Amino acid sequence: MLKCRGCGEHMEFITSVKGHRIPVDPEPVQFDVGSVLDATYVSRSGVVFGKGSIVQNGDPLYISHFATCPKASDFRKKQNKKTEAT
Repeated sequence: MLKCRGCGEHMEFITSVKGHRIPVDPEPVQFDVGSVLDATYVSRSGVVFGKGSIVQNGDPLYISHFATCPKASDFRKKQNKKTEAT
């Protein structure tokens, strides 16, 4: 198990169906069918469910570590900002 370089908490990576490595908290969370997700979660098979998604089955999900890490903004990819000369 890995430790986050930002907060020191345990985490692991799940590879999404699109091939992206997503940091998640190691403990799965169980939701009732019909629940509305309050953050981004990932299934063990790599399906990503965004905030506001409705749970369709009872499979356990893993919360994105970006949702729980107080230092998450330090690790977000920087957006390329285009500036226009005036």
